[in-house]
Amino acid sequence: MENRIKEIESEISDLKKKMNKVEGSTTEVYSRIVGYYRSVKNWNLGKKEEYKIRVPFTKIDSKTTEPILKEVSPATEPVVGSPLRIAKYNYFYRSSCPNCPAMKDVLDKISISGETFNVDIEKGLEEASKNLVFSAPTVIFRSAEGSEVFRTGNPSEVLSLFNLESVTA
Repeated sequence: MENRIKEIESEISDLKKKMNKVEGSTTEVYSRIVGYYRSVKNWNLGKKEEYKIRVPFTKIDSKTTEPILKEVSPATEPVVGSPLRIAKYNYFYRSSCPNCPAMKDVLDKISISGETFNVDIEKGLEEASKNLVFSAPTVIFRSAEGSEVFRTGNPSEVLSLFNLESVTA
C-alpha cells in the first residue's frame, strides 16, 4: 500500500513538472473581411491595421449616453452590462513569457492599482484557473464591485483603453 502511495505521489510530482513546462501554440484568428471570413494573419497590412481599431461590441445606454463595452471571449460568458468604469486589474504572467514585460510596462503607466499573479507558481496557477485565464500575458480589468469589465493580452489594447502613448521595448 505504501509503495503505491509513493508511486502516485511521484507520478503527481512528474505531472506538475511537465505542466509548468507546457507551451501553447499559435491560435489562428478568423474575422470577416470584405464579405467573407479569412485568417487575420493572411490579411494585407492595411486590413490588419483596420482590424486593430475595431470594437467588438458597443451599445449606447439611452439613460447615460455612455458606451457600454461588451466583449465576448470564447473562454467566458459575455461580460459587462454597465458603463466601462475600471477600478482595478489582475495581471497574469509567466517568467519565461517574451510578451509579459511589455504588458508590465504598460500597466506601470496607468493610474489604477492591480494585483499580479505569476502562473509559474501554484498560487498564480490556481488564480488563473479560477478566472479562466489560458495564456500569458492576460490582464483582467474589474469594476469597483469586482466584476470583470474587460480582458486582454495585448499591450496596445491597454494603451488604447487608457489613451496612453506607445511603449517601446
